[in-house]
Amino acid sequence: MSLTIIEKRVLDLLEDFGEDIEEIVKELESEGDAEIDSIYFIELIPFLESEFNVTINPVNIHDNSKRSFKSFCNLVEHLIN
Repeated sequence: MSLTIIEKRVLDLLEDFGEDIEEIVKELESEGDAEIDSIYFIELIPFLESEFNVTINPVNIHDNSKRSFKSFCNLVEHLIN
């Protein structure tokens, strides 16, 4: 499975927060997406905003991503482009 730069970075950050990224990758491979507690997405905002020079509104996460790893990464990619 090929991951985007954003997906790889989000996985790295999730690992820093203590998440089991091997399980996440397995879920991505088998289901095409992974369910992540959305609080982690909120906690990742400052790191991603700083690194990619974007502004991520937490409301967008709730409205668009909820608990979807893929949707969250797509949201970040969309904000960058």
